[in-house]
Amino acid sequence: MRAVFLIPFAVIGLVSAHFQVEYPVWRADSLAENTTYSQWDYPCAGVPYSAGNKTEWPIEGASVALDLHHPWTYLYINLGLGENTTNFNISLTPQLLNVTGSGNFCITDLPVPGTIADGQAATIQVVTNGESGSALYNVSRAPWRPVWNDIDISASV
Repeated sequence: MRAVFLIPFAVIGLVSAHFQVEYPVWRADSLAENTTYSQWDYPCAGVPYSAGNKTEWPIEGASVALDLHHPWTYLYINLGLGENTTNFNISLTPQLLNVTGSGNFCITDLPVPGTIADGQAATIQVVTNGESGSALYNVSRAPWRPVWNDIDISASV
């Protein structure tokens, strides 16, 4: 009986030890309890390309805003070109980032390769590794557009 009582607390710990992509908006909420999505699932947390949100991103690059739930994490951001890609072979963070502290984390002016064309279908993959060494994945569907003013993420996070 006592073991059954503790199960909800164990699940709460698992959910709080993940992360959210605030901007560009993630394809779908991979933390929602009523879905089969799981941030443990490579490469896209089990979220199909056609699901949910789409955020246009400027060809020159833009910002990424995250809500991290770990006290520290290793972070990297990759790019996959085309629809429904599983090949995230373009690194937008050439070096692994060591982020200390949970909460809001923003990268401004994240550059993208100069070969991206207007309207190019793409997916931004955010990967974190925490204390356990296991990777967590989230993705944002981001078609590319010409220059425009990026949102001010400092005001929203």
